[in-house]
Amino acid sequence: MTQTPDQEPPAQKTAKKPRTRRIAPTMARFVAISWRDLAVSFGPILLISAAAIYLAVRLIQPAPPTTLNMSAGIKGSSFWNDAQQYKKILARNGVTLNVLESQGSLDNLQKPEDPKVNVDVGFVQGGTSAPGTPDKHEEDLVSLGSVAYVPLAVFYRGPLLTQLSELKGKRLAISTEGSGTRALALAVLKANGIELGGDTGLLPLSGDAAASALTDGIIDAAFLTGDSAQPPTMGKLFRTPGILFLRFQPTSTLAASPT
Repeated sequence: MTQTPDQEPPAQKTAKKPRTRRIAPTMARFVAISWRDLAVSFGPILLISAAAIYLAVRLIQPAPPTTLNMSAGIKGSSFWNDAQQYKKILARNGVTLNVLESQGSLDNLQKPEDPKVNVDVGFVQGGTSAPGTPDKHEEDLVSLGSVAYVPLAVFYRGPLLTQLSELKGKRLAISTEGSGTRALALAVLKANGIELGGDTGLLPLSGDAAASALTDGIIDAAFLTGDSAQPPTMGKLFRTPGILFLRFQPTSTLAASPT
């Protein structure tokens, strides 16, 4: 096909150049940051934060519990009444104290170590030790402090005595199983050569029952302390003819006891 002189050549299409997108300066700087720069910048912060969390978990003590279970004693006993006072005091500080009945001091010592019993704290007579309890278990228990002194009173019938060892072969009331009186009486008697299984009768009588048995001649001596040594009971025994109060020297009586 020929082109006439008066015809203009067709216009040629020019190729479009690709458009380049400009990146904002701030974005460009962000993209240019390498992983090494991130590690250098945030690594120390992460390490310090992890160390702070670890120290907080290891060193900072958790908040105290809002509910406690206390092993006290028989209802109406001094341990029970004292526990009720603690219950009121703790309630004012937002802590609920559940007071549980028990047989006494020895029972209170054993319950916190029993996984089947949910007991956090209890009243224990000083010097009480659970028989046959391994030392590693007793190390888990901590004393919060002393509350009061609890003396041991021994009343007996017969001629004047000066040593507990002179009660050997007699009938003795040393309180019920689980009580602090019984645990203390057994420890003192053992220091004087009198133990369970021997020729000495060790009976589970306490309080008024022990006092009545002593005045009636059923037993020869009664060990009283704590709730079993109430003023009316003690006064009755002091006024009864033929009943004497043992006045022994603690140093000589406990000379054979382990330290």
